[in-house]
Amino acid sequence: MENKILKCPNCGASATNHQNCEYCGSLLVRFVDKGINLSNTSYISDSEVFPGLIQHLQQNLKMQENTDESVATDIYRQLGKKEWYSSGAVMSILRTGNCIWQDGQSIALGEGNQGFCVTIRFDTYRNCNSSYENSFNLQMSEKMTRFEKLDCFPLFTPHTSYSNELLTNEYAIDFGKDVEGAARLISEIMQKVFLIPLNEEIEISTNQGNAIEVARDQAFKKRNPPSKPSKEDKWEKWMYIVGGTALIIQFLVKCT
Repeated sequence: MENKILKCPNCGASATNHQNCEYCGSLLVRFVDKGINLSNTSYISDSEVFPGLIQHLQQNLKMQENTDESVATDIYRQLGKKEWYSSGAVMSILRTGNCIWQDGQSIALGEGNQGFCVTIRFDTYRNCNSSYENSFNLQMSEKMTRFEKLDCFPLFTPHTSYSNELLTNEYAIDFGKDVEGAARLISEIMQKVFLIPLNEEIEISTNQGNAIEVARDQAFKKRNPPSKPSKEDKWEKWMYIVGGTALIIQFLVKCT
């Protein structure tokens, strides 16, 4: 059975590809396919896109065209405004085919090996045994509720996995090569789910191959600098050294 013809909201062409318009590559045809009204969304312009994100996704796609290695664009909050439970990237945009679920299964979305894939992950403790775990679960529940209210939510593929401690609900989407569409949806998720205002300065890093983990490690260390020892810690360390030296002297005296 042939796909029905849809009018692409981006270029106006008659599209038969319901994932990405075969003429302009826009993912907006997915909303038309699902009967979602785009007029009240932020998906038809770049006015709500975080500065620099489109340029980094363009760089990401260019890297993909020149290498078979993994390519990743990681987005971090500015220093001092990290997630209360995490100091890693707020979101990571990966090369199509490089995304896997938390349980190790491949995410079979998209076509070919070029394009953008994103997963949104919500962990909750299966058995709450502390106030921290209860608070964590409440935060995750509120965040997941905000995500489910987004107009783009129906476009995501869900997946659930379990470990001894955690229940993990994940949602994945492959944007194809639609740079602008990906930037618009990602920006909305950052603002409405992670509650990061558009005027907040963010850090974006795009790398390939081994450079991905190097950059992530540097970003983590920058957000988790070694804590300076307190006056009490310094005093205890000094007393430990003095005490140890005294014991050594006593031992040497006894042996002479």
